[in-house]
Amino acid sequence: MKPFCDHEKESSFTMTIKEKHLHFLYRTSFSPSLGASLISAKKEFSEFISNELARNLKEPTYIDSFGGMIQSRQENRMMTDEQRNKSKGQLKTQLEQLSQFWYIKMATSEQQIREKMVLFWHGHFASYHINPTLVQRQNNLFRKHALGSFRTLLHEVARDTVMMTYLQMHKNKKSHPNENFAREVMELFTLGEGNYTEQDIKEAARAFTGWGLDDNMSFVFEPEEHDSGEKTIFGKTKKWTGIDVLDALLENKQTAYYISKKLFRFYVNNIPSEEHIQLMAEVLYDSDYNIGKLMKFVFQSDWFYSKENQGAVIKSPIELLVTYKRRFGTDFLTKKAPTTIQKALGQRLFHPPNVSGWAGGKQWIDTARLAYRLSLPDVIFNQKEFKYASKDVSDASRSSLPAFKSRVRTLTDWTKFANEFKEILDDQLFDAIVNKLFSCETSFISKEKVEPSFKDRVSYIKDLTVRLMSLPEFQVC
Repeated sequence: MKPFCDHEKESSFTMTIKEKHLHFLYRTSFSPSLGASLISAKKEFSEFISNELARNLKEPTYIDSFGGMIQSRQENRMMTDEQRNKSKGQLKTQLEQLSQFWYIKMATSEQQIREKMVLFWHGHFASYHINPTLVQRQNNLFRKHALGSFRTLLHEVARDTVMMTYLQMHKNKKSHPNENFAREVMELFTLGEGNYTEQDIKEAARAFTGWGLDDNMSFVFEPEEHDSGEKTIFGKTKKWTGIDVLDALLENKQTAYYISKKLFRFYVNNIPSEEHIQLMAEVLYDSDYNIGKLMKFVFQSDWFYSKENQGAVIKSPIELLVTYKRRFGTDFLTKKAPTTIQKALGQRLFHPPNVSGWAGGKQWIDTARLAYRLSLPDVIFNQKEFKYASKDVSDASRSSLPAFKSRVRTLTDWTKFANEFKEILDDQLFDAIVNKLFSCETSFISKEKVEPSFKDRVSYIKDLTVRLMSLPEFQVC
């Protein structure tokens, strides 16, 4: 199985406006919404992109499900082991609830470009905390700055409680500098591996000393814990502070290149194009790291819609699951199913595998995970049994999920999806459904192999859609 749709036999292939619109929707959102119609006029499509960007740059609505008090360190110390274990169990349950709230928001938000970018930052700044109030705060931080200034986002994430505790930044003291954050902010968040020295990390760790958390788990600068002496970082010697280090990282054009490369792989093609990444890096750096301006440049570029970039991104597990909700209005009635499916596919919201986040790309479709993916449409839409036994402790909470074996109960009103084809004649339904579901070339689909028998229109549309989504090629967009 080729992971990407194959255009090798189509040297003359070019996208129609409708195909460009579908390509845009799959890349910038979590799929076309239920009942969405496609644009066919060039001018109308250009206006659509401008309007979508303008809509997504407006003030977002935030998730506000957990606004409770954050337990102070003193209160935690006074708890008995029994009380602490009970509290931990409640927090885990609430974190799963927060995951569901975000899943629904991804599927229903009118600011799809922003919400998909929130998912990108969630993976870029991978971190974990058990407290849903703190995690919600970080998630809303990503939402606020998703299409704004990466400069501002970087500075705020560095002082975010979830990130600080995850990388033990609050334990970075003058007498015992902790290098965790200094290393990851260079390797994973800005420059990329190989663009700094070990000495840079050691000295930067000293610059971040004194960055701590107060008893209520909010950022505080502790002057007495800060090393105010001279430090040599990136070849410059002065009395560096943590803010100085972050600004120096942003001054380095390598950061713009690194962020652009990650965005290219997320939005354009899992295989990097040096030419286009360089163009993106220039736009990002020259705009002082304005993400909205960068994405406008990408979405309005002809190369974004070129044949080599069609069907060239493997959908993440979350994108796949959200597609079912957004495209078909599907609701899970089996309470534990969404979390278990996320775990089986290798991407559980708020539980990154490590500080590097999810590798993405072909890692999403290794042998075991691909088998789960191809069985999902039948499981979800025909309410079949789903089996999964967690045998590892790879998630950030250091606890595996219990074995799951249950029929997955869902609710989908197929008449709503079928209504999108009300003007289509019966003998034209097959092609119409194929063209609705795939944003890449579809000559690989064998009508004889996948077409179901015709009982009635709604059943035919449902059965064919489930079979098409069970193809390997539906894993890409």
